[in-house]
Amino acid sequence: MCAVVHRLLYCFIASACLGVFTACAAGDNEVTQCTPDQGYVLDNQHVPRYGLDTAPIDVSLFVDFECPHSGNMARRVFAFLNELQVDNKPGVVKVFVRHFPSPIHSRARAAAIAAAAALRQGDAAFFRFFAHLFKSNMDLTDRDILLYAELAALDMAQFEADLNLPEVAAVVDRDLALATTLGFGGTPGVVICGIPVESTPEDVVENLENLVDGVEVK
Repeated sequence: MCAVVHRLLYCFIASACLGVFTACAAGDNEVTQCTPDQGYVLDNQHVPRYGLDTAPIDVSLFVDFECPHSGNMARRVFAFLNELQVDNKPGVVKVFVRHFPSPIHSRARAAAIAAAAALRQGDAAFFRFFAHLFKSNMDLTDRDILLYAELAALDMAQFEADLNLPEVAAVVDRDLALATTLGFGGTPGVVICGIPVESTPEDVVENLENLVDGVEVK
């Protein structure tokens, strides 16, 4: 009972990042296995990936860079990935990041477009920039974003040019449309092995731990 209440409270709070207080999307609390034919098949081409492409467990995070709940989820999931490195299981989980900026956050879309522009310089560049955006998610002015790009060692001339490309903004719109299809009622949105999940960061990590325990590491 407590777990259910905890989940509902988290969903209610997270929906505030969209400015609409709704019930959670129809999603599972836990994914018990990862098979190729389950859930949604997401097209992850041109989506930033952290981890090996061959990893059997895949996670998609739909994030709003101005939403503290998205930041909390990202920090917990990536901390877990670091723990897998220590446990000698680095190739078991891969994480894809997609954009879900809320219209009530005045700088969320600009940050998402900037992150999509950073991706044009490669996954490593994206995740360096991604870390700076979430580290300072209350400071997302145009000037701040350029500073984070410099700190992430991006090619600044390319970055500033890419910011204005229609195809970069289209990446954000693509992810927003997918989040709507998946029925997410707030940020962050999480998909594990094709199945949308509505859970707290702690529950998501526990779910991943259980899935990892079922993978034989060669």
